[in-house]
Amino acid sequence: MSDFFSGGITLAKVFQLAGVFFILFSVVSLFRFLKLKINGIKVNAVVKEIVRFGNRAYKFFPVLEYKTLKGETVVKRSYIGGSKDAYKVNELVEIVYDPHHPETFLILKGFGKYWKMVGSFIIGIAFIIAGFIK
Repeated sequence: MSDFFSGGITLAKVFQLAGVFFILFSVVSLFRFLKLKINGIKVNAVVKEIVRFGNRAYKFFPVLEYKTLKGETVVKRSYIGGSKDAYKVNELVEIVYDPHHPETFLILKGFGKYWKMVGSFIIGIAFIIAGFIK
């Protein structure tokens, strides 16, 4: 590790370290995803409304309502958005929620559930490659 910093901190090294950070984030996200998928509880949720965010390029986020096994009703907006037609009001979608934190859930539809893992991995590889380009 001392050889890495022996020539001082250069822009290339900053890019490489940023790449390692994004790849580690990707791996942590993968483990959290797998833990939720294995230990989580699958239920159907109802899309109560669609919330629009963004300045120019809008993303649409579903607000879901579902009941836990303990009978609690949870109403929460998904952190994963999509196109305007990705979800419809009153549509049933399958989700998996964390039994210890029922407000933490994952929609089991589409590619959106993989965006953090795949996106951060690709960005990490790009930063590492950019760190080696002279």
